[in-house]
Amino acid sequence: MKFYLDFDGVVADSAIECINSAFKVWLKRNNTLFNKIDHTDKLTLRSKIVDYSIANRYLVIPPENYYCLVDAVFHETAFGNINPTSDRIRNLFESKLNTICKEELNEFKHDFFSYREQKFHSQSDSAWVLENPPTLFISLFYQLVNDYNVEISVVSRKNFNAIEKWFRGANLRVNKIYGNEALSDFNNNKFLLIKNIQQNNGNQKGIFIDDFVSEFDSTGWQEINIVTLPAGWGYNDLEDNTKRTLNIIKEHMNDLSN
Repeated sequence: MKFYLDFDGVVADSAIECINSAFKVWLKRNNTLFNKIDHTDKLTLRSKIVDYSIANRYLVIPPENYYCLVDAVFHETAFGNINPTSDRIRNLFESKLNTICKEELNEFKHDFFSYREQKFHSQSDSAWVLENPPTLFISLFYQLVNDYNVEISVVSRKNFNAIEKWFRGANLRVNKIYGNEALSDFNNNKFLLIKNIQQNNGNQKGIFIDDFVSEFDSTGWQEINIVTLPAGWGYNDLEDNTKRTLNIIKEHMNDLSN
């Protein structure tokens, strides 16, 4: 049995670290604008920007879109409503995403990854895990599969080094890591990457778990012998389905062992 796991939201609760890093990179690019704000308590404003960005983390799929999220929350909290609704933030986010130039997003993505590379190279592996704590699901998942012959791969838009460091710090085994770098060879499409892996390994039975259900839109999962499971505990508006997902995994592994 092969498992393909998304990282952010599925394996680790990384929203706090990602948003804080994204805000600091956004601030470096928009420091002049931020300093012009006539706000009596900029620390409170910063806190609101981070908190509302975390609450709406589900909007971000590729990492460069963190820029649009932070920017949307900043403009709403600084110039509009200090307590914006999720619908309002989503509308501003989508507007920014539709108008920002690709070059600016790519520059932010480069700066974002560079900032985080510098940060986690100065941290111990265990400190990196503390900043990105494991989800309840992943803790129970490893307990469940411990006695089975399974192959665990991570397929994520996070960069390889950040994921590898996390698994070292968490002292959890992982067979393969396919990060943002690997996905770029497949048009950032997780289905195409997993399809390639499956076809090169005889289409062995597998399960793909992600918290963005849009990742399952591609047709052909059944043809490559993959069961897709949405992670309701991740960054989305689904109900937490940790227990149900673990039960489904157990049923599939029992079927293979019978």
